[in-house]
Amino acid sequence: IVGWNDNFASTNFSRLPSGNGAWLCRNSYGTGFGTDGYFWISYYDASLADTLYTADYETAAQYDNNYQYDGSYGTTGITYRQGGKNNNVSKAANIFKAKRDAETLGAIGIYLPANVETCTVTIYTNLTDAANPESGSKVSQITTKPGSRLGYAFSGYYQIPLSTRVYLSKGETFSVVVSITGVNGNEVALQRESKGSDTSGTVKYTAVIEEGQSFLAYSNSWVDMKKFGYDGNLRVK
Repeated sequence: IVGWNDNFASTNFSRLPSGNGAWLCRNSYGTGFGTDGYFWISYYDASLADTLYTADYETAAQYDNNYQYDGSYGTTGITYRQGGKNNNVSKAANIFKAKRDAETLGAIGIYLPANVETCTVTIYTNLTDAANPESGSKVSQITTKPGSRLGYAFSGYYQIPLSTRVYLSKGETFSVVVSITGVNGNEVALQRESKGSDTSGTVKYTAVIEEGQSFLAYSNSWVDMKKFGYDGNLRVK
């Protein structure tokens, strides 16, 4: 915003606001947009878009390590339905290996869409089958619901503290298994990283996935996402 005019006529707008007055704004697209790069916004416009972004942070000292595979800017959805109906995903998981002795796993991070009804996170340790995220000891589980302290009124990334912290030893394999229900049984979209570029093609991003990292369950039968042809990992941390 670079200026204003309390007397800017409401009739100058294609959608008539309830009164006069407007902000003068300079855009980031150059002189080809608006009037030599400038445009007016009515005082009565609630927003220029129907999307709002916000963030809530924790102190860096809360957790000193983050296990993750998804480093790409690109993201895309995987169709998910509780129980795996219609060949949809019923559960999803990442398998990690502890890098240090005497670590404590206190929370997980995941992207959740707005139409999630419940999200259940289960931690397994000492896996006996590298291709089965549920083949170890079940050591922690938490289910969150809308309206609780972690209520998901909006889509986005959420940090979910575990109800029971998990103690890890160096070299120990552990899994984070996620099960989600959609509102009224509807499908939801789990997020994974992807390769691609922005709309102009000037910014390109890549993703790397290896076997034994990310898994999907179809009617409770686990498949390795790498072997299944996916080019990016689950956004589960």
